[in-house]
Amino acid sequence: MRGMNFNEIQKQISVLVSDDKSSVSDFLNIEKKLSGIKEFPDYIRCPRLAFLSNFTIQGLPETMRARGIFHNLLPEIYNSPYNQYIQEILNNKSELYRFEPDLVYLFIDLETLPNRRELTDLIDQFLVRSNLLAGKARAKLVVLDKKIKNIYKGNKQVLFFDFFAWLKKSNHEQNWYTKYKELGDMRLAPDAFPDLAEQLLSFAVAVSGATKKCVVTDLDNTLWRGILGEDGLKNIKPNRELQNYLLELFNKGIILAINSKNNEDETLEVIEKHNDIILKKDSFAAWQINWEDKAENMVSLAKDLNIGIDSIVFLDDDYFQQNLIREAFPQVAVIPFDNWDRGIEILKKFAGFSKFELTKEDIRKGQMYTEERKRKELQSSLKGLDDFLKELDLKVTVDEVNESTIPRASQLTQKTNQFNLTTKRYSEEDIKKFLREDWKIWTISATDRFGDYGIIGLAMIEPKADEWRIDNLLMSCRILGRGIEDKAVEFLINKCKENRVKHITAEYIPTSKNKQAENFLDGLEFKLEEEKDNHKKYVYEF
Repeated sequence: MRGMNFNEIQKQISVLVSDDKSSVSDFLNIEKKLSGIKEFPDYIRCPRLAFLSNFTIQGLPETMRARGIFHNLLPEIYNSPYNQYIQEILNNKSELYRFEPDLVYLFIDLETLPNRRELTDLIDQFLVRSNLLAGKARAKLVVLDKKIKNIYKGNKQVLFFDFFAWLKKSNHEQNWYTKYKELGDMRLAPDAFPDLAEQLLSFAVAVSGATKKCVVTDLDNTLWRGILGEDGLKNIKPNRELQNYLLELFNKGIILAINSKNNEDETLEVIEKHNDIILKKDSFAAWQINWEDKAENMVSLAKDLNIGIDSIVFLDDDYFQQNLIREAFPQVAVIPFDNWDRGIEILKKFAGFSKFELTKEDIRKGQMYTEERKRKELQSSLKGLDDFLKELDLKVTVDEVNESTIPRASQLTQKTNQFNLTTKRYSEEDIKKFLREDWKIWTISATDRFGDYGIIGLAMIEPKADEWRIDNLLMSCRILGRGIEDKAVEFLINKCKENRVKHITAEYIPTSKNKQAENFLDGLEFKLEEEKDNHKKYVYEF
């Protein structure tokens, strides 16, 4: 019998997530099938997750691994032996540290500890050892208790999840300390695993940089109840709960877009005029309102917004349309709205919007895309690029990275793919380390007549005697084509002259997404020294 490929598994997981009757065994069965899969799409990220506990959690890590696929994650898992958490933390040569995790989940039933001081001592020991033994980056620790949170205030390496608040809010209190406690010390019943897995995956999404960028919503029987073409403006009933939640997401920087089978002019007029529709035209960065295939519309939306299909969440009430998108794009998170209450529940629990920290650019992201739509409208009304750039009144600023901009700098390395010479990913701790080693790191910002783009680019330089090595140069895709990338290189060249540097070295490392940057340096007086498998090495001589 032919084994399943990854896309088939991903579609199965999408259906399981949307079905309130799905059980932990359904996810465990999927997880078993993953062992036979050798090839995965390039949009899949593989965070390394470790689990330490003082009670049995067997089945939860496996559930998280399977459910992670809904977020385009395929975690690598290390589950410590039962009740060995102390030994794992205190032994520098333990399997925990050899595993080099990105995240460590610490499940401790505090009722079994003499006092919380024992827990804080363990956390402190983990931090010391993890930082000394770290490989590419220091692991973040997720503690399932919030009562000691203030002790670690400001420490970005220690994260907290309020386990008991989750038990209460999710109606899983009946699953804590059940009969399973006497059957292998499983204090949390497996029935709670799928819901808990989704909540804990929020940390994995954030550490992997897999946060979704955009919600694409249907309109009829989704954003409002009724069919506009049949019921008319007066008889449709807007879904206030969904609109309010989408507005929350918009205010946190999630882009909103529409994919609907309707007449565009009539629909946009209704959105503007209906008193109970909160989300107006300017709330949406793009739309495809027509009678075309919704899968083709999705491609057009991604192109208009200059984002990857894998960064989209799709809401629709129609079972056929849900499956159409799952079939065409397994990497899209499809959330069904054939049942409004169930759709809202899934959307509010969805871990894919998670970030550790919101930057200024994140908060304004939705507004920025609306401003970008207006720029495109201006460009289409003018004859050429020169006229467009003149009308924009674009201003560019380059600043040395500082404590307040390090989070945004790290975020850009994690998320920017298309115009990115090397696609090297760096944590905030990595950037601080480079600065201590006297690297030159600059952020690039821009403004124009429509608004503030925020920090949209990054240049990272490692000084070496009379050479400056460009470790990376990257630019947000939404700013490309306006000459800012050229100005960034011009700035670097001038800085080299000021510092009497004799030559600059740089490289282009190809990926499946950064083709746009492949020939960038060729037209800027950089000499191609070596090329192998599209991996290019350059030098600029003064």
